[in-house]
Amino acid sequence: MEEIKKIIDINLPKRDLIWTGICVERNKNVSILINYDEKKKEFNGYTVFKSKEIKRYRYWGKNECRGVKIRTSFRFMDKIKSKNSKTFYSSLKEASQFGLIAFFVENKTNSYFVGQLTSVNNEFANFRLIDRKARWARYKKIKLKNINFFSFGTVYERTLFKKVDRKRGIK
Repeated sequence: MEEIKKIIDINLPKRDLIWTGICVERNKNVSILINYDEKKKEFNGYTVFKSKEIKRYRYWGKNECRGVKIRTSFRFMDKIKSKNSKTFYSSLKEASQFGLIAFFVENKTNSYFVGQLTSVNNEFANFRLIDRKARWARYKKIKLKNINFFSFGTVYERTLFKKVDRKRGIK
């Protein structure tokens, strides 16, 4: 029952967004959450935010935690090595081990790309994108400062990765 007390809502006012999950890492650079899907009442992958964008957070009360399938959080607890994820750059590098990454580059949550990280440094990340039909598409180089947040290890990314044409994968 102690685990349930760690469910939080974080407020991202710049994006007009509230995100829910269990915080597994928070420092001055990044906040990493195990995502909580309120419709399915279970946990699903990770999201990494720039800590400076989080203005407020709130722990869930006991009544809000009713019906939460807490066991689904255990499969995510030890997968990401938070000691290797202290900055946005290092978190992105760590996330690349999970396959596809969905990254958000504008203030709206429906504006995102999905791809596989091919390389990253302190300034830029290179992705091999996939299209909506799960086919390898173009390469995209993007400044890290332009990535607002990213998610990985969710059912969405895992399903797309299974569908993607691996014959034309990353070289």
